[in-house]
Amino acid sequence: MSTMNPFNATSLAGSSSKELIDLEIIILNWAKQIFDVTKTKTEAKINKKFLQ
Repeated sequence: MSTMNPFNATSLAGSSSKELIDLEIIILNWAKQIFDVTKTKTEAKINKKFLQ
């Protein structure tokens, strides 16, 4: 069993909040693209304003 601590991005020295925000934007855009590709017919009927 490993005694290493789990990775925590907020504890990295020198990381800026802008980098974390950029990562959040990238992940949100990726999730939206994956949803557009994999959504079912029922999910396609969901109004886009509710998915934001």
